[in-house]
Amino acid sequence: MRPPARPPWCSPSLQPIQTNHAPLPGAEHYSLEEAGNKLHLDAQIRQFRADGNDVAVSFGGQRGQDLSIACHDAAALADAYGTVISRYGLDVLDLDVEGSSAEPSAMRLRAEAVSRLQAGRPDGQPLQVWLTLPVTRSGLDSDGKNSVEAMLAAGVDVAGINIMTMNFGPLENGVSMLAASRQAAEATHQTLQQLYSQAGMPADSAQTWRRIGLTPMIGDNDVRGNTFTLDDAAGLNSFAVEHGVGRLSLWSINRDTGCTIQEEWQRPSSHCSGIDQDTGDFANELSRGFTDSS
Repeated sequence: MRPPARPPWCSPSLQPIQTNHAPLPGAEHYSLEEAGNKLHLDAQIRQFRADGNDVAVSFGGQRGQDLSIACHDAAALADAYGTVISRYGLDVLDLDVEGSSAEPSAMRLRAEAVSRLQAGRPDGQPLQVWLTLPVTRSGLDSDGKNSVEAMLAAGVDVAGINIMTMNFGPLENGVSMLAASRQAAEATHQTLQQLYSQAGMPADSAQTWRRIGLTPMIGDNDVRGNTFTLDDAAGLNSFAVEHGVGRLSLWSINRDTGCTIQEEWQRPSSHCSGIDQDTGDFANELSRGFTDSS
C-alpha cells in the first residue's frame, strides 16, 4: 500500500533572510521551486559551496506555521524535512523552537520525525541536529528544557543547543548585553549537564560547552535598552573561544551594517544594526580566532 499523500499544508516553504533579488509581489515565503526559479537559490548554494563554504537550513521560528503543527504524523513531518534535506544536500538541520512549535505534542512529533531521519541516513553521512531556543539570563525556560528532553528521549543525537542571547528584557544599570549573555550561557551549560545526565548520557564540562551555540541579535534588539555593541561582540567572542563553545552566530548578516538616514526611523531595522559601524564589523569581531564551522 502507498503511504497517504502529504497534505498541502504540510509542505515546506522558504523565507530567505537576505537576497539580492526582489521578492515575489505580496509574498514573504517561497516554495522550493519558486526559490530556485525566482531567487536562484539552488545556483547560489552551488556557488557558495564551490567557494569552500557550506549551508544549513533552519526550520521554525516565530513567523509562519511550523511544520510540526501542520503535519499530521511523524512520517509526514520527516518527509517534509527530508524534501528540503534532499534538495539542498544538507548535513546540518537546525530547528528553531518558539511559540506554538513548543507545544508538547509538537515537541514529541518533531523528535520522532528527526529520529527517523537520522536512522535513515547512509553510513558515514550523519545528520547533525541543532536546536535553536530562546533563553533568559537564568538559562533555558521550561519549553526549552522540554524540547531538549523530548529529543533525547526519542534517541536523537543532538549536536548542540543554540541559544538566542537577545531580548533579555529590562537590564539593571551597568548590566551589559555581554554580561547578560554570559549569564545565560553559564546557566544553560549547567542545565544541559543535568538534562544529559538524566538521559543517561553524562558529559564533562568541556563536552557540554561544545554542545552550546550562542547567537546574539547585533545592535538594537527588539527590547528597548537592549543594544548589543561591538564591544559586547568582542567580549562574547573571547568568552566563546575561552570556553570552547561549539557555535557562534549572529542575527543577522543583513543587519551587519550601519543605517542610512532613511532607515533611522525604524528601530530595530531588519536591514541595519542601528549603531555606528562599518559593514561586516560584527561578523569580524565574533569570528576572530573562532575556527569551528559546525
